[in-house]
Amino acid sequence: MIEIFDDDYYISGLKKKDVKVFENFIGEFSTLIFNYIYRITGNHSDAEEITQDAFIRAYKYSESIKEKSKLKPWLYAIARNTAFSRLKLKKLSTVSIDEIQEPPARVEYNPENIVLEKEIQNQIKLAIDSLSIDLKEVFVLSEYEKFTYSEIAEFLNIPLGTVKSRMYYAVRKLIEFQKEIGEKK
Repeated sequence: MIEIFDDDYYISGLKKKDVKVFENFIGEFSTLIFNYIYRITGNHSDAEEITQDAFIRAYKYSESIKEKSKLKPWLYAIARNTAFSRLKLKKLSTVSIDEIQEPPARVEYNPENIVLEKEIQNQIKLAIDSLSIDLKEVFVLSEYEKFTYSEIAEFLNIPLGTVKSRMYYAVRKLIEFQKEIGEKK
């Protein structure tokens, strides 16, 4: 059985460099961080390496987290900075969101449903890919990573109002994109 601990447990344990806490920390958050990094890089092996580096940095710099901070935005910020540093240093090629293949959530053998679902997924990916990086990042963190607006603001180090504004414009642009697609058909 997997135990899930609260932020205070991880923060105090990481600050003490407790290896058991760090193992639990990796167990609870590694899949989330890997998925986030994979969406940025589009490359499985790069995402694995960057995820490992992000956890090493989290352990190394754990004394920098404040006692009453939220752990998730702090960890995502480390992962994001690690990924962007790696992308700049190694000049990894980022992949368009529509090129990333995600495993299907369920197996469906009806050919019409498969074609329709694939078409919808492609439209969604195209729409999200059409957003600027600022709008896309807020949208992905909110809708895919399930961050609250407050967590996004803390994570990106921007005011809450800016997060809300970016989300508003992202949704507005996605609606406009969908209308354009509908008009072309």
